[in-house]
Amino acid sequence: MNQTLNLYNSCSLGPIQFIIRNNASVDFSPGNERLVLPEGSSIIVETGGSLIGGSCNASERIYIGAELIASCNGGAGADYTFNQLVLNGGFNYVKATSNPVCGSGTAFINVSKIPTPTAATTYNLYTTATGGSAVSSIVSTTSPYSTTLITPTITSTTTYYVSATTGSITTPRREVVVIVNPIPTITSTTPSSICGGGIVTLGATTSVGTINWYSAVSGGTSLGTGTTFSTPSISNSTTYYVAATNAGCTTPSRTAVTATVNPFPVIISQPVSQLDCEGNLVNFKVVASGSGLTYSWQYKKPTDASFITLTGNENNTSYPFSPVLNEIQIANAGSAQYPNGTQFRVVVSNANCNITSNIATLTINEITNVTGGTNVTQCFGTNYSYTVTTSYPANVVSYRWKKSVTSGVWDEISDSAIYSGATTATLSIIGGTPAESGEYRAYITFKSSGTDCSVASTTRPRKITFLPQLTTPQVTIKQPTCLLNTGIITVTVQNATDVYSFDNGLSFQISNEKSGLTAGSYNIIIKNTEGCVSSVTTCQIIAVGLPSIWNGTWVNGLPDANRGVVFEQDFNSINDIEACSCQVKNGADVIINGDHTLKITNAVDVISGTLTFENNASLVQVNESPTINSGSIIYKRKTSPLNRYDFTYWSSPVAGMTLGKLSPSTFYDKYFNYNNGWVSVPRETPMNKAEGYSVRAPQTTAISGNPLPFLATFEGVPHNGLVILTSLAGNQAHLLGNPYPSAIDADVFIDLNSNVLEGTLYFWTHNSPPSSATPGDKKYNYTTVDYATYNRTGGIVTAKAATSGGLPPTGNIAAGQGFFAPLKATGNVVFNNTMRISGGTSGKDNSQFFKLGTNSKMTTSGAEKNRIWLNLTNNQGAFKQTLIGYITGVTNDYDGGFDAVTYDGNQYVDFYSVNQTKNLSIQARALLFVIKDSVVLGYKSTIKGEFQISIDHTDGSLSTLDIFLEDKELKIQHNLKKKAYAFTTEEGVFNNRFILRYTDKNKIEGNLNLDALEEGIEAAVIISVKDRIITINSELTTLENLVLYDINGRKLFQKNKVNKKVFVIPELISSNQIIMVDVLLSNGKKFSRKIVY
Repeated sequence: MNQTLNLYNSCSLGPIQFIIRNNASVDFSPGNERLVLPEGSSIIVETGGSLIGGSCNASERIYIGAELIASCNGGAGADYTFNQLVLNGGFNYVKATSNPVCGSGTAFINVSKIPTPTAATTYNLYTTATGGSAVSSIVSTTSPYSTTLITPTITSTTTYYVSATTGSITTPRREVVVIVNPIPTITSTTPSSICGGGIVTLGATTSVGTINWYSAVSGGTSLGTGTTFSTPSISNSTTYYVAATNAGCTTPSRTAVTATVNPFPVIISQPVSQLDCEGNLVNFKVVASGSGLTYSWQYKKPTDASFITLTGNENNTSYPFSPVLNEIQIANAGSAQYPNGTQFRVVVSNANCNITSNIATLTINEITNVTGGTNVTQCFGTNYSYTVTTSYPANVVSYRWKKSVTSGVWDEISDSAIYSGATTATLSIIGGTPAESGEYRAYITFKSSGTDCSVASTTRPRKITFLPQLTTPQVTIKQPTCLLNTGIITVTVQNATDVYSFDNGLSFQISNEKSGLTAGSYNIIIKNTEGCVSSVTTCQIIAVGLPSIWNGTWVNGLPDANRGVVFEQDFNSINDIEACSCQVKNGADVIINGDHTLKITNAVDVISGTLTFENNASLVQVNESPTINSGSIIYKRKTSPLNRYDFTYWSSPVAGMTLGKLSPSTFYDKYFNYNNGWVSVPRETPMNKAEGYSVRAPQTTAISGNPLPFLATFEGVPHNGLVILTSLAGNQAHLLGNPYPSAIDADVFIDLNSNVLEGTLYFWTHNSPPSSATPGDKKYNYTTVDYATYNRTGGIVTAKAATSGGLPPTGNIAAGQGFFAPLKATGNVVFNNTMRISGGTSGKDNSQFFKLGTNSKMTTSGAEKNRIWLNLTNNQGAFKQTLIGYITGVTNDYDGGFDAVTYDGNQYVDFYSVNQTKNLSIQARALLFVIKDSVVLGYKSTIKGEFQISIDHTDGSLSTLDIFLEDKELKIQHNLKKKAYAFTTEEGVFNNRFILRYTDKNKIEGNLNLDALEEGIEAAVIISVKDRIITINSELTTLENLVLYDINGRKLFQKNKVNKKVFVIPELISSNQIIMVDVLLSNGKKFSRKIVY
């Protein structure tokens, strides 16, 4: 307080209680402060409360009304000091304390007044803090004027209020709580028992309060407290008593709790430890006395942490005297269930107590291991041994090893040159052979608790296989060649898991082949999976021979495919040359004459001098490396006679050529390449590898008359190996070119690029010069400029060979030749050395360079072809040829690579067959066809007048057939085999006038088999395929037997005793392929036919 607090004059308050609580204080600092309370108020200072003076003088005061109750030091006439007021507990209040009540009843409240009254004082007891009437009242007339109030009867804790009146002054009412405590009852007891005597723990619970334990029903002192009680060690049953107290309230009586002592069973004979052999029967027994005895056996394996009780349902466990279970029998002793060292004991029980027997241990004489693998394989002639170990070697009486001879039969082994240790723990096999292969066992006799026992290593099978001796390696040697200058040794495989050494066993590899071997000696060894090795085979790799050197004569022999050729002096070829590699040095001038071939496996290297290939000569290489060559060659190519306006399609066989180098005298704007249309390019344009170019004849050539051949000279490093033209656009034609200084096989080129090529190649030709002297009504009458065409069906010409040198393409594309190749899809076009071919006999394979005037021969591929070439001509020189062929493996639909759309390059006439709205200069049809097959022929003419249709030539079976031409307009059927058919025409396109037939329309139509015609089989047997159903029709005699094979000889179908002229074979389970049909007729005639299925 830092000022006077006056609650007397300044406030209209009645009497109050001013209470200073525990740990609270009223502080009068800094001093001279006062507390004034209303008249009749009381001050209560609880324990821990305090009054604190500032200067602690008489000026620090407490008043109740006008009366000075206390000053800090007691001066100024105060009744008390602050300390006295605190010690008294306050001023003008009632102190009241009560005793608890047990269960129910009246309570006594001790009351007194502070400060001690000086006169009689009345104490009143209320049930409320204010108001109401007193429920009990008493006047104390004797100093110190304290007394006891008695409450009414209560059954639960009740709050009362007490006031004291002395004279006219009454204290405020003071709260006092009277507690009613419940009387405890014992709610439960837990008696207990013990076997044989000892400390017994008893238990009890109470409704409330604390439990006390006694040894008598009344009197005596407590033995212990709590819900449990441990007795002293007792040997007889004893009764104890419990009572409970709660805040002075006690149970009315004590409750008895009994500790019972029961007797143990008595074991007369303990179980005994047993020693026996694994797998035998072993018994353990106990003898005990007592009534109502039961037995519970337990076991503990060496790996168990504690004993496990047997339930009586375990395997290998029985009780010989059941239901009395005092004896247990263990079967298969020493197994995983009851292994060596397992302990047994039994718990013997009566109605209340049990006793556990001594431990008996099961000791097993067992085989703990046999060394070696379960199933091992050893090399021939090696040693091997088995050692058997036991659990107790000291118990072993004897050993005996045996070997399995046949299943279930075991022979005893005796020591010999092959075996040692047959009656010891270790058996040794010396120099084992396949005869010693088999299964081995050890048989051991042991001491035991009874008679001796025996154990065999049956559960540890030991099988051994001694491999046969490896045979000497058989090898195949591929000696070094020109193309591969190292050798290859291949070892014949004896076993797929063997490995091979080619260095006398220093290292081994999985592959039975070793490549990259240089000249020398190699020792070959085979090793199998067991590490067994064979004897040694020694092989020799022989180095490639020395090169052939031309220095005016041959040194080291003539060139051949396995040695190189070196030209050191001038050389002029007189025939073909083949060598591993080619070098020109010392300034030698080497000439490969026309029609000769220089075939080189690896590189061509012109170091100094020249290497010249005359017209029609060929350079063929095998190694595919594009960069293998070095130094320039000279390659010459001569055209047929040209006039100034003639064009030739060229391609360079060497690197570094330009169009200007090719034909320097050509007019400057008459060099073209093709990019979906002709594009004029400068003469400086490089000739890219495998690209074609159109170049007009030199300006020095006559416009007409006196045509002259043009000699092109290519000089540069010869192209070789893989060439790829990337991402060429599909659905358009591309002007390509042979990139090599040799011919290439058009069929191989088409096949290799079949995924992108349409399959037909077009070669530009100009077979007659423009001339006003040619009969007709135009200045340059019938100057035939057209494309010779080739695909897998064949080739067609652009003029009669007899008149102007027109030749059909042979399937070989000459060096330097450009050509058109339509693409069906965008992709890459590939050239490689597999396409290259030698010049052949007299160089003809490289001679058909369009614009050349030399002769060429027709060739056909290996497929069966039956073809007819038809010419459309007039007397003024117009010419157009078309080809129809029946070819193995094609259909009557459009077949890329066999059918060719006409390019209509002839400005005057076009001649073609029509199939599925396509105009085809070449049409291929299915090989097996009906004789009534017909082909529509169409033509275009810008000339009005007379024309002729004639057979140029035929091959295959069509050479033996009559060929008819039907003129639908004139209703004439004409046999072309007899003579050409002449007709007149207007200008225009005519696709519905002519039909080519193979039989007279008026005769009976039937099926034709080309094989039957060629072989001259009289019996007409027709085999046809439609919708994958095969029909066999024999017109003259019945069918006897039928057998169908695929091309690998696998039988697909067989039918014997057909006895019909017509037999139908339903759809076979077979992919599209060639099928051979063997037919036996009833007249004994037998033949085979080939069909496409």
